[in-house]
Amino acid sequence: MVRRQGLGQSLQFRLALIISIVLLIIAVVVSVWSFQRTYNRIQYFQDRSMQTLVSMVQDDNVSLVDADDTSTTTTPHHANPTSSAHKSLPQPPINQLAPPHEQQTIIDTVDNPDLALLFDYPNVNQYLMALPDGFHDLQGKDDTWRAYLLTQTDQRVIVAQPSGFRDEMARKSAWQALIPLLLLLPLLIAAVYITVYQVFKPLRQLTQDLANVEHLQAPSLSERSIPNELQPFTHAVDDLFLRLNDAMQLNRRLIANAAHQLRTPLTALSLQAEQLQQATHSSERFTEQLHQLQQGIHRQRDLVVKLLDLARSEEVLTQQKPQPLSVIDEVTAVMQQCLPIAMHKNIDLGVTHLDNMPLAMSRLDFQTLLQNLVENAVHYTHEDGQVDVAVWQEAQDIVLQVSDNGIGIDDAHKDMVWDAFYRVEDNRQNSTGLGLAIVKNLVERYHGRIYLEDNHPQGLIVTARFSID
Repeated sequence: MVRRQGLGQSLQFRLALIISIVLLIIAVVVSVWSFQRTYNRIQYFQDRSMQTLVSMVQDDNVSLVDADDTSTTTTPHHANPTSSAHKSLPQPPINQLAPPHEQQTIIDTVDNPDLALLFDYPNVNQYLMALPDGFHDLQGKDDTWRAYLLTQTDQRVIVAQPSGFRDEMARKSAWQALIPLLLLLPLLIAAVYITVYQVFKPLRQLTQDLANVEHLQAPSLSERSIPNELQPFTHAVDDLFLRLNDAMQLNRRLIANAAHQLRTPLTALSLQAEQLQQATHSSERFTEQLHQLQQGIHRQRDLVVKLLDLARSEEVLTQQKPQPLSVIDEVTAVMQQCLPIAMHKNIDLGVTHLDNMPLAMSRLDFQTLLQNLVENAVHYTHEDGQVDVAVWQEAQDIVLQVSDNGIGIDDAHKDMVWDAFYRVEDNRQNSTGLGLAIVKNLVERYHGRIYLEDNHPQGLIVTARFSID
């Protein structure tokens, strides 16, 4: 069952949230820039319109004389501009103009005394005459004014607009330019969430397919149409399923082989027990049957011990790095344990080289590893044979080597002898087929390497290497 997570643990939600935040930041930056740009352009166009009004007056002798309308109106004047009667524009009745915040534009000559009603300057006419041509910000009675002064042939003209009116018009235009962007932003965020949801659809389907897998059957996820970014993940999942399937098959074979290994000897033990009941009158026969029974029990005990060692060797090393052990002490202890087995077959069991060095390995693991190598060599070596053990340091490796002059292993079988219950010869050999499997697991547990070589003129050499680091 899939455990529900909060939105904070959802990759889909976090991705959509991050994209939305980025879009929001971009929208704010663009909005501020667009607002300021539109605001400045509107004020620029307002200045240009004031210049245009002055040009109309200059070219056509036009003046603003309608005081009853707050908007700018122009009336052509066709008198001779050089005559003394028309050296200035007709004076509009400024004292009848609307309040500054209701006015749009005024146009007049600077010598009109009524300008003192608008601008808050002493001797306003002289002040305006002293200003250079161009744009100026003038202080009015109730508001500031944006004014444009231009000296013509026979007069000086001023065009002025209230700054409050200009700013209000610019802000309105700027906000109107932002409205489409502000309306589009929620739609963009919604589109982001919908797009991210659709992008994650293959992942949801993949999760559903994995949840429906039964009996560790590989679903072949990499063969499906999925995004390239998920391909490594699907390949890893397929590989995991294959390894799990192989492990399950190996466990099934192990259980079947173990059951076979236990069933046959137990059947023999049962028959031997029945024969003991019938051999009570013959002491010699009784002794022989009892010896066979003891051997069978001993073999089953060895099998159980090997099975336990195999199970322990497959466990993952979860503890901290073991304390270094003395190789000399441990090799001596193992050789003493294996010596009776070798003496039974009159095998020369000895040590050819033994360096005194520490090895970071569990004492039980080292003894199990070396004991299985030595017992395997003794088992597959004929009577009067030879088995040698050597341990030395080579560069940054500690090398453990067990060699014999026994029957050896063909190249075709060298990769298979590491499997549990695999035997080079038939069941007549008293071997469980678990020794090398246990050894391989222990070597891999400590990140070592192990390989097989032919011994000359005959036999086998098993070499295990462990890094000092």
